[in-house]
Amino acid sequence: MDRSDTSPPDHSCDYWREWISALADGEGTPQEQVCAWAHLKRCADCRRFYASLVAVKRRLRKVHWSQLWSEAIRSNVRLRRWALVAVGLALLLSGLASSYLVRRFWHPPTMTPLVAAALYHQHRIFPPEVPVNHHCPTGFACQVRSDVFVRPLPQMAVHTLGHLRDVGICHCSGRPVLIYRLSHNGHLVFLVLFNTDHLPIEPEPAGHLMFAGRRVSCSIVSGLHILFWRSGQQGEGIIVPQGRINPFLLMAKIPESHQADGP
Repeated sequence: MDRSDTSPPDHSCDYWREWISALADGEGTPQEQVCAWAHLKRCADCRRFYASLVAVKRRLRKVHWSQLWSEAIRSNVRLRRWALVAVGLALLLSGLASSYLVRRFWHPPTMTPLVAAALYHQHRIFPPEVPVNHHCPTGFACQVRSDVFVRPLPQMAVHTLGHLRDVGICHCSGRPVLIYRLSHNGHLVFLVLFNTDHLPIEPEPAGHLMFAGRRVSCSIVSGLHILFWRSGQQGEGIIVPQGRINPFLLMAKIPESHQADGP
């Protein structure tokens, strides 16, 4: 049909419906639109048809796609079932992806020489954030065992290492660490205790040696000489300024298996 010519006014409404649909869609040439409007003025049925088209288009513009989708799901049982399957599959894939990313990129906290050096530099001036009253041996031991899950050193062993400044619990590494801050020959010494079930010592292929019946990890980081060793499930370490104090001499004064509860 060629709608570019002006059609006689006596055409049937079926002929004009195509023109009117194009007019409602905003299509057609200016001449076609003039002819369609001329017919609408003469025909009440076509005016109602045009009004219904305009009303439907207005309604469609107001309805969001999500509403149409939800209505379709509610009215179609099979579609609803497939939608539930799709949602469950998406949740499963999301969980698997999250689990893979956690295993691939997240590592639990470990005690490393860098962590020990950070503890020393952070608390070199300021004591650990949770102070412990080491003047009360019983309360001290109870708090340490419940908060850090370690055995405190015997009181006599601590005094042989130097002058005890203070004792506290630090959570800087993400797990609790018991820190003894001592002075030895005018230099600051740290003795750290931690539970290796919560904060394992980083395994290293090199840098281990046997000393005083214990396997010791020896590192020099950031001007500090750092020793780590294990006593059962308990991790222990000494941090001293490099070249100022021999940490092995201090380690030899710590009993291999200590059971006393004092600081």
